[in-house]
Amino acid sequence: MKNKNIMSIYLTRFKRYLIVALLTITITQVSAQTAYIHMGTSKDVLNGVTVTWNGQGTADSIKWGYTPVYEKGKFLAASRAAVTFTGNWFYYNFGNGITPSATIYYQIKDSKTATWGTQQKYHTVAAIPADATTTDFSFAAVGDSRDGANEFTTVANSIYAKNPDFVLFAGDLTHHGNVASEWTTWFNSVDSLAYNKIMFQCEGNHDAEAPTTYLNMFNLPTNGDGNDYNFYSYTHGNTLFMVLNFEYGDVAPNNPADWTAQTTWMTNLLNSIDTNTIQWKVVMWHEPYYTAGSSVGDMSYAGWWPVFDKYGVDLVINCHDHDYQRFKPINQSISPSAPVSSYGNRPGQGRCELVCGGGGAPLDNQTVFNSPFLQTFKSANSFIVINETGCQNGFTKMHITTYNDAGTSILDSVTITKPCSQPAGVAITSGVANSINVLPNPASNEITLQYTSAMQGNAVIKIFNAQGKVVKTYNVIKGNTYLEYKCNVSDLPKGFYVVSVSMGTQHDDIKVILN
Repeated sequence: MKNKNIMSIYLTRFKRYLIVALLTITITQVSAQTAYIHMGTSKDVLNGVTVTWNGQGTADSIKWGYTPVYEKGKFLAASRAAVTFTGNWFYYNFGNGITPSATIYYQIKDSKTATWGTQQKYHTVAAIPADATTTDFSFAAVGDSRDGANEFTTVANSIYAKNPDFVLFAGDLTHHGNVASEWTTWFNSVDSLAYNKIMFQCEGNHDAEAPTTYLNMFNLPTNGDGNDYNFYSYTHGNTLFMVLNFEYGDVAPNNPADWTAQTTWMTNLLNSIDTNTIQWKVVMWHEPYYTAGSSVGDMSYAGWWPVFDKYGVDLVINCHDHDYQRFKPINQSISPSAPVSSYGNRPGQGRCELVCGGGGAPLDNQTVFNSPFLQTFKSANSFIVINETGCQNGFTKMHITTYNDAGTSILDSVTITKPCSQPAGVAITSGVANSINVLPNPASNEITLQYTSAMQGNAVIKIFNAQGKVVKTYNVIKGNTYLEYKCNVSDLPKGFYVVSVSMGTQHDDIKVILN
């Protein structure tokens, strides 16, 4: 009898353990209905901060606060139907003026299972002083994770370990923008980083295979065209960030009218900012203007760089080529075919362009050609961390450090220093000393060079592509002060080119568009 009672007790306990185990499994399964949590913003990193997630219900909720008791309350999340994924994307905007250097505690309620998920945390960035020019901060940059999930996991974890204030992602998040499994892989790879850091993305050519999917995934500023975040801007401290989109097209992909619209928007923005407060200007989009890699000529629109020169953009961030490249100082208004002497946004100084396509896509093993602008080329998975200092002893600095994928080795570094007492901005300086013209411009099959100078004798005419590579050379005799020469350009791809005339120490350039 005693043994029978003991057996009965054991059976009762076993049933209880079994019920608890089944409940645990069930709760684990239903909590998985909410997935792919990531941070974004509708304005900047201290205002409009937004958390976004995918769920299978219709009315998810969130509760949050600066303590684990969620003292700010419970709120119904906004939603939009998920594209490519199933269910809905839910999002909640924490509003303007969130507490700096604080921890936001939050829980998400899955409306399909009516269960609250695990507690999550987001650490807000430090406060910006009233004088924004004194702010020190850092941000990271990377691109082209694409089809390299394992490698990108390493890169994303290394970026997170460096603890930047936020991250710039320069496009091609996936290989095929309309494949749900690839987005699942991407979100899983970027997990810790996406939970804890705001990422500012731009659209790459692979993302543009399904632009609706890309736009559907994230919450970012919409101050470019007012409708979505195909292009947008934000400020942090003493820096203006502008995100452009070469893939953007209302009527069709790669529509020049949309590139022109971005040019106008960017020009108006740069013309309106307070240059005593905004001392650094950073611009990002996917395809590089200059590259020594395999994507030479993919960036075919010439209208953006002259704006960079005119208003003194400091840093240009691209990817598209799967490598790391840094270019010597470029100022097209002074020389479209050779670098200038120093980085900066003063007259005579040039832009610093970085290609940061080492996020995981198959690497480019070598340069395609030797660009006169190229400073550094690394065939390596990598990422960039930029540390900016506010005004210290009359100067402000931008420290650019490129790390290997594990974050343990420095592949490249450079520091740009500028005085902070002078307003930023570069007036366009013409490098033309003599009369030079090209007709027609834009052109299609043939151009006529018209050149007037006092010097006579041997002249060398060269045509450079947008990356500074010589694509045509003509040796001619200039018998008097005026030279007219016809050049066949029917075999050249569409895009931006420079026609150069050299005679001894005399050198003159002019830009031409082929369409």
